[in-house]
Parts: sequence; structure tokens; C-alpha cells
Amino acid sequence: MTLSAAKPYELAFDLDDAVSVRVEENPRHGVRYVEALLRDSSVAVVQHNRADNTFTALYCQGEGATQIFQSGTLTWNPSSGRWVVFDFHIDYGQAPGSKQMQKEYREWFAARAERKQGNS
Repeated sequence: MTLSAAKPYELAFDLDDAVSVRVEENPRHGVRYVEALLRDSSVAVVQHNRADNTFTALYCQGEGATQIFQSGTLTWNPSSGRWVVFDFHIDYGQAPGSKQMQKEYREWFAARAERKQGNS
């Protein structure tokens, strides 16, 4: 999807200064991934469960750096056309939901890489 597909997530996850953003669906788990490279070289990955509008976001400054997770609920604001974080908590990867998100994202990322290799 295009950069415009990430626009509804910009304010909720502070992506307005992103250098690069990719939005893709993962139909296997019924989620949407928003991947962003931010100007400070950190990476943000948002896993949005479309069925119940819950999310887990991963923020990391770089390889080997502390990973920070934010989990909660998104609420759609029809007047602005953007998602708003309604309820959230932060952890450093120890919460079961954070571990699950990381596992699912890694599996999806690896499968995407394999598909791209097969197409080249």
C-alpha cells in the first residue's frame, strides 16, 4: 500500500516525521502491519488487529537496542479520518501480547522475504 495508507496512523503513532512507511495486510493473522523508518533512524512496527481494533506497536532505535512495546485499543475518528490511541500500556517485551506480536511479525517478515526471493 502507498504512503497515503499510513496517513490514518500518523498521529496515533507519531509517524508524521517518517522517512519511509509501508502498510501491508497479513491475512493469516487478520492484522495490518505499519512499518516506519523514522528520521532519528529508529524503527516503528504497528500490528493493528482489524477485528477488534487492538494494536501492539514496537519501537526500536537499532539492532541490539532496547525494544519498547505499546499495546492498547484504537478508536476511529471519522471527522479527522485518523486512528486515535484510546487505551494503552507500555512494556519492554515481557508482556505475552508483545511476545506474540514479535513472533507473528518475524514469521510474516520471513515469509514476505521468501515470496520476494521467489519472484526475483
